[in-house]
Amino acid sequence: MSEQERPHETVDSTTRKQVLERDDHQCRFCGKRGPGAGGAAKLQVHHIDRDLDDGDVHDLSNLTTLCRSCHSWQHQQTQSEDLPVTLTEEDEAELLAQ
Repeated sequence: MSEQERPHETVDSTTRKQVLERDDHQCRFCGKRGPGAGGAAKLQVHHIDRDLDDGDVHDLSNLTTLCRSCHSWQHQQTQSEDLPVTLTEEDEAELLAQ
């Protein structure tokens, strides 16, 4: 099932609070701070991997804090399995720099 076909899953409030506190109420991509750290960014908890072979997708090690903009950007990225070619790490570094 593709990510767009999956129902929206939310993290329970206790786990969400633990993730935000662990990440100092700050987006792990761009560094924007949420209200818990004196900022105004709307923070969301993001699942790093939705297709774990084993383990719980809601485990703290599989969750990270992102601002709303970075969270949207993350979900709009093309997945490597969707690409018509295989990219090396060097290719990805070059593309990200642009």
